[in-house]
Amino acid sequence: MAEGDPVDHLGGAHQAHPEQVTRQDLYAQVWKAPMLRVAERHGVSSSFLARVCAVMNIPRPARGHWAKLEFGKADPPPPLPEAGAGDKLVWNCGREPDIVAPAPPKPPSVRPPKLRRPVVALTSKRHPLIVGAREHFAKGRVNDAGLLKPAKKLLVDLVVSETSLDAALDTANQLFTQLEHAGHRVMLASTGRLEAFSPYALAPWSRQWRETSGKKLTNQAAGIVAELGDAAVEIARLVEEGERQAEIRQLAWEAERRRQAEEAERARQVRVRKESLAELLAVISSWGEMKRMQAFFEEADIEAERLEPGNRELARERIQLARALIGDRQALEALLAWRSPDER
Repeated sequence: MAEGDPVDHLGGAHQAHPEQVTRQDLYAQVWKAPMLRVAERHGVSSSFLARVCAVMNIPRPARGHWAKLEFGKADPPPPLPEAGAGDKLVWNCGREPDIVAPAPPKPPSVRPPKLRRPVVALTSKRHPLIVGAREHFAKGRVNDAGLLKPAKKLLVDLVVSETSLDAALDTANQLFTQLEHAGHRVMLASTGRLEAFSPYALAPWSRQWRETSGKKLTNQAAGIVAELGDAAVEIARLVEEGERQAEIRQLAWEAERRRQAEEAERARQVRVRKESLAELLAVISSWGEMKRMQAFFEEADIEAERLEPGNRELARERIQLARALIGDRQALEALLAWRSPDER
């Protein structure tokens, strides 16, 4: 440090508004000087710096700490706790500490290549959702329309008769196999129909397929797989739009939170200023009363010395009793206990 460089109360050459302060450095600063002085050094208010300490999980001195420190009665600083998962480690001075929310996962942002219609030959290997299904259908009842109603509810949903059961199971097996061969997940849903849906909360998207008399699911399988591939681009667009809307809502929420915090801080400052002023006026009034009592006893001591010996001793005794009743009250102690608005 060159000769003549100003030195601040925190130690080292004074730097006006350094760009960044680490969590450890800020902890050391707030325990080396009052918050008001540290805040001035960084160009912010003491209330703003208090919010920074809260976000970074930095303990601060309690009210009256610095007054007690002058008389050697202050408690030692508590240790800096270990940083938690959401604690900021570095503060960009003059800015509100950032609170970053994790971003949702993103599907592919580019259109996937056009899928060829996959042709998966029928095989004796059954899809897990098909294995054992025939037994549940066979053991179920037959309704008035001649359709099988299996007793088990959590089962692949097929509306079939006993004669078409095997063909329907083969169709479902082929469809499920082709879907998973193309990278899609197949699972049971409570809707009772073939349904695809987006796994992202920010991208509401779904599609359903039904088998009709003129359009069997067996013939739709390859087209369904290709349609799901094309849907990735739409889902990606929905995710991006959902993220944009979520960011707008987050910014609006943060702005409202800052507005409420600023209003609360202004109200707090008005309140603590009134409280501090009232306390100070009470200290001044008490100070004046103490001075009057002190002057009274000094005058009484002088007058007692002018009395005759017998009356003089009696007067001294009465003065001593009066002083003992009032006690040894010091005006400076009341002023030291007074708290300024910044200390509240």
